[in-house]
Amino acid sequence: MPRHLSHLSNPINSFLASRFSTPVKHRIAYRNGNLEMPPPLNISFIQGEAFLQLHFFETLREKQITNPENQNLYWQHLLEEKKYIRQLVEHSSIKDYFRLDENSSAEQEYKKLCYAAFCIVLWDMQVNDNRALAVRTVKGYINHFLPQLFPKQNKSKDADTVKKDIAALLYKKWGVRPQITESFQTNDDSVTYTLIARIDKHSPVTLLSMQGKRLKPTRLKTCIKALELLEMQSLIVETPQAVLPNKKQKVVPIGKN
Repeated sequence: MPRHLSHLSNPINSFLASRFSTPVKHRIAYRNGNLEMPPPLNISFIQGEAFLQLHFFETLREKQITNPENQNLYWQHLLEEKKYIRQLVEHSSIKDYFRLDENSSAEQEYKKLCYAAFCIVLWDMQVNDNRALAVRTVKGYINHFLPQLFPKQNKSKDADTVKKDIAALLYKKWGVRPQITESFQTNDDSVTYTLIARIDKHSPVTLLSMQGKRLKPTRLKTCIKALELLEMQSLIVETPQAVLPNKKQKVVPIGKN
């Protein structure tokens, strides 16, 4: 089992082992474009799929991904395409508790069987007093696989370099290259770090604030997170507003200085 999936698969494996003394081979088939399974499994699948969909969007909102176009894109890759769910099913004990129809040799059909099994397990968690585990499984799945949709993201460990990349992205958005500055507040056991975009004669725009235990890692984490959100077009950034020295001066739109 790939070690990189163990944080997702191990809790699933423990749950299934506690539920069943031996693996029960529930049969799921795919015939003529439809899933076939006993009614109890089908009802669990329907409700488990609804649970997955609900918490999928809840997790995106928590990650500040609210743009419908981006939500639709991630829905297609992480749920409709089903490639990553197949990976999780194959590298966990879920596959040991289902007999996925051997006749469903087509790749897309097999992925749909894996998806159905995953949804059934989620609902089994929900109805057996493990709702928190079901929620963590969905959130963990999204948090693990979402970054894989962006393999070319900046991996620099230099916060100053990342800030330059942020300025470049904002230049494309505003037509003016801002200066990326920072501020932070500390107390006895934590620090709050804030990234700010500044353009001459305009009000500063707060990009992102994050809290951590130490300044240096929090600074880097905030810079990288802001860049990732900007690349995904998921960071809500206000348009800088012109600062007028007096009431008679006309407002100058950004990019027209």
